[in-house]
Amino acid sequence: MTRWAGLLVGIAISQAGCSADEVALDFPRIGLETKYAVEVDRATRVLIASCPGVTTYRDSYRPVSVRHGESTETDQRELGWAQVTEFTVTINASVQGDLAEFRAAGHNCSFAVGDNAPVGVSTAKRPCLSLCTGRTTEQPYGFIPAPPGLNAGA
Repeated sequence: MTRWAGLLVGIAISQAGCSADEVALDFPRIGLETKYAVEVDRATRVLIASCPGVTTYRDSYRPVSVRHGESTETDQRELGWAQVTEFTVTINASVQGDLAEFRAAGHNCSFAVGDNAPVGVSTAKRPCLSLCTGRTTEQPYGFIPAPPGLNAGA
C-alpha cells in the first residue's frame, strides 16, 4: 500500500460555523495509509469545528502526528467508538496569556475523533481540554460535541 512517508500535508478545510472561509492545519502523516485520507479529512473538519482553540492558539503548538486506528478502551466504553483519527500536538514550553493560565505549557495533547456518533472530540488531559475549548476547565478530561450539522459521515 502506498504510504505518506514523512510528508507534511497541508489540510485546508472549510470551517463550519465560523467567519473564516478556510483554516490550514499541518500534521505529519508519517506511515498513514492513503486509504484513511477520507477519514482524516472528515476528522479534521470535526476537530476544527469542535475545538476553536485549535485555530485560535495555532502559533502556540507544534503538530506532531495524525493516526487512524483503534480507539482507547475509555472511548470504546464511554462513546462507542471502535476506530478514531487521533491528532497529537506539543504545546510550546514558553506560552503566555490563556495557555499559561490553562497550565498547558509543554504538554503533549491528543485529540481523538471517532468513526461514528457521537460526533465530536475526546481528549484525556485538563490542559488539552482547555486548549480545545479556549477556556479554563476543572474537568480532568472530556468530550466536546461537534456543532449541529456535522454528522458521523460529514
